[in-house]
Amino acid sequence: MKFDCTFFEDEVREGFYVSGIMKRVWAAQLEVLEEIDKVCRKHDITWYAYAGTLLGAVRHGGYIPWDDDLDIMMFRKDYDRFRELAGDELPQGYVIMSMHEEEAAYEFHTRITNSHEINFSKDFTEKYHQCPFIMGVDIFPIDNLPPSGEEEEKWKELAWLCMHAAETITSENKDTEEAKGILSQLEDLCDVRFDDEKPLKQQLYEMTEKIFCLYNEFESEDAAIACYWVEYHKDKYSLSWFKEKTMLPFETTMLPAPILYDEALRSKYGDYMKIVKGGSDHDYPFIVKQEAVWKEKTGLEYPFEYQFSKDDLYCGERLPARRSKTEAEQFMALMERAHGMIATMLPGGNVGDCLKLLEACQSRAIYTGTLIEEDYGEGSVTVGILEEYCELLYEIHELISEESITENAAYVIVENMEEIFKKLAESMKQEVFNRREVVFMPFRACYWETMEPVWKEALEQGCDVSVVPIPYYEKDAIGKMTDIHYEGDRLPEYVPVTDYETYDFEGRHPDVIVIQNPYDECNYTISVPPAFYSRNLRLYTEQLVYIPYFVMDEIEDDDEIGRSTMRYFCTVPGVVCADKVVVQSEQMRKRYIECLTAFAGEDTKQIWENKIFAKGGKVI
Repeated sequence: MKFDCTFFEDEVREGFYVSGIMKRVWAAQLEVLEEIDKVCRKHDITWYAYAGTLLGAVRHGGYIPWDDDLDIMMFRKDYDRFRELAGDELPQGYVIMSMHEEEAAYEFHTRITNSHEINFSKDFTEKYHQCPFIMGVDIFPIDNLPPSGEEEEKWKELAWLCMHAAETITSENKDTEEAKGILSQLEDLCDVRFDDEKPLKQQLYEMTEKIFCLYNEFESEDAAIACYWVEYHKDKYSLSWFKEKTMLPFETTMLPAPILYDEALRSKYGDYMKIVKGGSDHDYPFIVKQEAVWKEKTGLEYPFEYQFSKDDLYCGERLPARRSKTEAEQFMALMERAHGMIATMLPGGNVGDCLKLLEACQSRAIYTGTLIEEDYGEGSVTVGILEEYCELLYEIHELISEESITENAAYVIVENMEEIFKKLAESMKQEVFNRREVVFMPFRACYWETMEPVWKEALEQGCDVSVVPIPYYEKDAIGKMTDIHYEGDRLPEYVPVTDYETYDFEGRHPDVIVIQNPYDECNYTISVPPAFYSRNLRLYTEQLVYIPYFVMDEIEDDDEIGRSTMRYFCTVPGVVCADKVVVQSEQMRKRYIECLTAFAGEDTKQIWENKIFAKGGKVI
């Protein structure tokens, strides 16, 4: 199957954060489904999207954003036919799990997986879109129900008794009087005898399945996923809904559905177009358990998981600020001291030392002006005043070296020097010391809109603003960087762009750097170049600001699935290393602080309180 590379990036769908690894899970599951479909098409076996997969196709045109599995259903005759063929027809390495296999999975459905273990081999990860985990599809059988209500009640009663026995009778308690009584009752009702040489639990499950499929389509107008209908009184369907099938778009493919899928979905979910997050019968995401197995088996750190270090909270010694600013500060201090010394020495006739001081001031003024011009360009008022200053120093130098200076003349010279010092100090304050440079570093053009308001804020404040888009790499299953992409040429035409290869971070040392990719090396599918990781960038600025490129629904107190996704975007290097993090709301700020405190330790809570800000005030 073909997917555009952008499909695998983290994104927000329906207000829910979908991680890059979840996109890989989806793509890998669709590959498994395609193999199942090949078998079905070859042997004229009909199947339909089921449960959340059907709902996702109708409501979302693909996966429900907070769902992580694929479910399909088949009528019993197709289900049995597929199960008979699957072992020979599915690709080598595929695993079939059901109650009928040698290693019986005591379930009333069949699960098809692409492997029996996590696989980082090149062939495997290339086929399954860099997803090394075990991926599968669940296939549920649809059974016809008894033709009358009275007969159905008896059928359900017998099926429930058998299901209950399978779930509760074990090798440890099978010899109790209660268990023996239930087993004897089932033998009489079903006219069977349990074989002591075979696993009892498997026999009970297989007996239950035989009860489920007692009826055929000519005897009933309704059908059901029998185990759910018996146990929970749900998943009952009218056979009329399946008289034809229709194809519905699902991510990059099409899935078959009952022609009357609306009735089927309303029967199962009620108002199914109403968004309800949750509902999964397993922990989300299910790959967490496989990640734990991988770490246990290899003994290695998981390559996409950020390992917190308190060293990342503190930048240590940042590189020196911009040379022109540093030089200007030193020059103004020198100028003030030198002028004071000249004011003292000149009336006393100490001309020689005064000449040396004048020459030193002139030399430093020229050097300072050159640096300011290099950093801020020509036309600077400050550089103009420095040129005036140099002319004044030259005139004073010539004057005092050719004639003796009267006390009154010395006073005039000192006064002129004080006047230009005040003028230069004010200009330095406006153009150099209070002048701020802000660098914005988007990585995807489509996310610029989340950065643009702060960019405009910086422009309105009169900051020197540079937009330096950076490239990003795709990553494979083991975290290796592969194809590179650059989207700086896709930003709006009114946004001037600076080439990331020519911008001198060390030399310019911007006051603020604003980033929108927080992952550094800890993302499953993409990475910016290591030079632009947050822990590196903060060396070149006084303030590293992270603004998330996404806006999502608020995560409420009882939203466990929403909380589980935070490890993908909250406990990441950019959040820890940034000096300031600006999130979408006070509610989200609260969630970040809770998540980071649990991640890094209670003693770090105040750090997050001071670092995380809600959007609304000034950012720069």
